[in-house]
Amino acid sequence: MFDIERPPKEVIEDLRKMYTGIIQDACDKLLGLSVRTWMDLDLRPISDDTKIIGPAVTLWMVPPSLESFRERRGLSLAFEAIDNAQRGDVFVVGGEMNDTGMWGEMMSITGKAKGLGGAVVDGGVRDVLSIREMGFPLFYRNPVVTTAQTRLETVLVNSPIKCGGIQVRPGDLVFGDYDGVVVVPKAYIKDVHSICLEYFEEEERVRNALKGGLKLSELRKRIL
Repeated sequence: MFDIERPPKEVIEDLRKMYTGIIQDACDKLLGLSVRTWMDLDLRPISDDTKIIGPAVTLWMVPPSLESFRERRGLSLAFEAIDNAQRGDVFVVGGEMNDTGMWGEMMSITGKAKGLGGAVVDGGVRDVLSIREMGFPLFYRNPVVTTAQTRLETVLVNSPIKCGGIQVRPGDLVFGDYDGVVVVPKAYIKDVHSICLEYFEEEERVRNALKGGLKLSELRKRIL
């Protein structure tokens, strides 16, 4: 339940130098323009300089059963997943309620101590200022005051879920910065990596040419 397939560390480190635009361009080339790989644009970074990259560990939360409510199971399965996560993993959290804290300070403290790559939460997050101050990388939909312990139950770990308007599978590569969040299906990570290296080098040449006075109208058409 808690183990996922992870891309090679060198791939992660190469892509860490990139930005969402170039990741999305590579996905467009591989998958076509009809396949959406970016999350809803109203998912916000906790800080302007927030950047996340890593394989997805998925969680799904729903209103609790009566038994779960009585036993206060709430986030127990989510906590267990965090305890079993590896350095660099990115938690992707979806569910059925946006007005309840699906992530909070204690989860972030543990995540930062473990060296997690961050979290993307399609819903409410509590303790936003504390999480921002500690520097845990996070994208979320809205701040809330309520706890999930008595209002939500984690029912799925590492199953395909919907987050930010798209499907995310465990092991997919999650990349986020100020412009948004892109999810690379795990079957395409290697190819996206190769294309991004090519694009990154070409864009640096273009930047230098523009700084040297080249007109935009004189640019050769970029091959996509």
